[in-house]
Order: sequence, then C-alpha cells, then structure tokens
Amino acid sequence: MPLRSAMAIRAAAAIIGCLALASSSWAATATATVNVTASVTQKCKISATDVVFGQYDPVVTNLSTALTAPSPGTLAVTCTKNASGVTLALNFGSNSTGGSVRRMKETAGALMFLSYQLYQPVSGAPSAACAFTTIWGDGSGGSSVLTPSGTTWGNASAQTFNVCGQVAAGQDVEQGSYADIITATVNF
Repeated sequence: MPLRSAMAIRAAAAIIGCLALASSSWAATATATVNVTASVTQKCKISATDVVFGQYDPVVTNLSTALTAPSPGTLAVTCTKNASGVTLALNFGSNSTGGSVRRMKETAGALMFLSYQLYQPVSGAPSAACAFTTIWGDGSGGSSVLTPSGTTWGNASAQTFNVCGQVAAGQDVEQGSYADIITATVNF
C-alpha cells in the first residue's frame, strides 16, 4: 500500500500541477471602457405673491393722489446654476383693452373698472425697491420685460423680484371689490 499511496500522491500532484499551469493560461483578462454621460438643460420655475392695494378712496384721499400698494407683490424665480438670457414678463391681465392699459373689474358683475399699473423695481437686482417709472409688461405697448441683473442663479434658493403697483388717482368708480388676473412668465 505504501507504494500505491506514493504513486497516487505523485499522480495527484502531477494532475494538480498540470491544472495549475492550465488555469494560469485561462486567467487572462481583457478590458473595455464604459462612457457615462448626462446633460443638464437650462430650466427655470416661477411663483408669485399678490399685489394687494387695499382701500381706494375716490372722494378724498385718492381724488388727486394715486394709491400705491403698501407692500409689493413678488415673483420668486429659481433657475439652473449660471442660467443666462433670463427675462421676466407680465401680461396686461384679463380686462385689458390693449396697449399698456390694466384694469381691475368690479367682482359683483357691474361693468365698472379701476385702472392700475404694475411697475418694475429700480433695478433688475433681486429685492430692489419699488419705482413707478418703467411699466412692467411683455415688451408691447411701451412696456418692458425685466432682465434680472446681479443674480446668482442656482437651485439652492429662489431670487425674489418686487412687483410694484399703483392705482391711478381721480377715478369715478362705485363701491365694491375689484380684481384682475395677471400672468407672470419667466423666459429662459
């Protein structure tokens, strides 16, 4: 038995040695590259808060003085980091008769209108103070779109722009509630 065992051990060692030589040739490798790509498109989103004028007094206070909204409405805009070519436009509302005329309609159904205007702030910088010189519109009827300036775009926080409003003085209107709907658009 010892001779047979020794022969069996040698035979097994020879087989293992052959397998080891053969397996090292089977262990060759090849490589390939995998390209990983993505694209980021320029996007913006917009939300708004209302312009609330409060009480218009056509007999005493606002007979000769325009009513300015006590606090402006706002447009909050978020765009892709380093976005370019961004502009903000306001249409002329549901009751416009063309040009740059904006009107609130009496909500009780009477055909009474209260004229008003929306203006850009003093600059295109976020949170710039109100000014009542440049009509904020869509570029038609003598209005201008707002081109933001000094703005760092990125998805971390919205940039807020004041929407300044004023109701013209001396309008002969009846008591009641008046309203209009403006569409704000961010172009990018």
